[in-house]
Parts: sequence; structure tokens; C-alpha cells
Amino acid sequence: MFDELTLLHAAHTPRCIATVNKVFTYHTIQLMTRGQVELFYDDHQTLMKGQWFWPCFPGPHIRFHESPKGKPWEHRYIAFTGPQVTRWQAAGILPTQPMQLDDDVLATLVKRYDQMLEKMNQPGRWGHAQAVNLLESILLEVAQLQSTTQPNPPVWLSKVLKHLSQLEMEPDYNAIAASLHLSLTTLRRHFRHATGTTLHQYRLDLLITEARRKLGSTDLPIKQIADELGYQDIYYFTRQFTQSVGISPGRFRRSRQS
Repeated sequence: MFDELTLLHAAHTPRCIATVNKVFTYHTIQLMTRGQVELFYDDHQTLMKGQWFWPCFPGPHIRFHESPKGKPWEHRYIAFTGPQVTRWQAAGILPTQPMQLDDDVLATLVKRYDQMLEKMNQPGRWGHAQAVNLLESILLEVAQLQSTTQPNPPVWLSKVLKHLSQLEMEPDYNAIAASLHLSLTTLRRHFRHATGTTLHQYRLDLLITEARRKLGSTDLPIKQIADELGYQDIYYFTRQFTQSVGISPGRFRRSRQS
């Protein structure tokens, strides 16, 4: 799980007056401990005062800012991406709506947020692992509170994710769709609506995550890693890896060994 989630950035701003106005390409969870914020998912408005938790995710146009303008609020957040996000969605623990918090829950979440920020900034693999573990504990805490109002995740999504996670074989998307009594077009549309990403992109994220793991923890030649992940052309593997990670497989391996 730890290698399948990338923690992008995070912060604690005691006096925040920033405005967010964008369509997200990644996920975040936001926490306000005091102040007032106006939040929009597309045209749906929520005025939040005091102690609130809310997510940002791909799909809607999301806006939020202090209210009234110029009056700061206390802000914590973390941004993340990777295949593990889709698994959390399938498990039903990734929130989709804002939630007001009582004092006890707020105290728990603030403590975990601050521990998570500290671990995130620690060098080495174990700080990252501990930060991911704390992030999941925050999501589980909130999911438990929302369990009476949120529907169970669809069974079909769990089945699709299981097929796509079999990295040793190329997925037959038509066969997966047929097993669910759907057309491929319908499956693609449902998958994107449920996860915010495409079948192909999710599969590619899994492959690149596994490539990163093998490059960082084994001495296998890069060509062998590409072969084990189903790439017949090492140059195509190198191009896809570089586009996804920002550096070549060789450079990535050297950065993990330094």
C-alpha cells in the first residue's frame, strides 16, 4: 500500500486567506479548526463555520475561500495520488462531502494531521509509510462517522480493480465488461464516474508503481523489469515511466540508491 500512494504536498497555515479555484487532477483532504469558509462543488454551496473536514477530488469545479473576505481561518491539508486512492474509493472510505466536526473528533484529527505532516517531512521510506498509515487512519475515522449516510461501494468496481491489479497479464477490457453484462463504452463511463480516472490510466498507475518498487528495492536489470510488467519494448517502457514520474528509470534508481 505504501508504495502505491504518492504524497504530493501538505501544510498547516494558522492564518489562511488563500483562494482555491480549480478542477483537481489529484485528491486532497482539508481541515478547518476555526474561522469560516465558503465552499463550492460546481454550483453547490456550503458555508462552513468553525470545525469542518472536506475533500477535493477530480471531477467538479471546486472553489473555497475565507468568508468574509480578508478574515483568516486555520487550515490543514494533504494532497495525494496513486492507485491506492482508487482502492480506498472501492472500499468506501474516501469522502465526497464536507462534514462538520465535534470537539472530540476534531482533537483526534488535528493530532493525526500534525503527526502526518511531521512524518511526511522525514527522509527515507519509513517516514512516508507512517504518513500514509496516518492518512488512512484519518479517512477511516471520517468514514466511520459518515457510515450511516454514505452508500456501500459498488460490487462491480471491486471486481474491475481486482482484474486490473493482475499485472502479470494484459487486461482484456472487453471480457471484463462482458462479465459485468456491460458494453465496454458503458464500463469506461461508469469507471471514470466512480474513480475520476480511466481504466487505462489506473492500469498504467499500477504498472509504474510496481516499476518504482522494483527499481528501488531490487537489482533487476531495467529490461527485465519491463519484461515482467508486460512491456515488449524497453524504449516504450522508458518513455511511459519518464512521462509519469518525470525522470528516467535509470535516474530514478540512482536517486533511491544515493
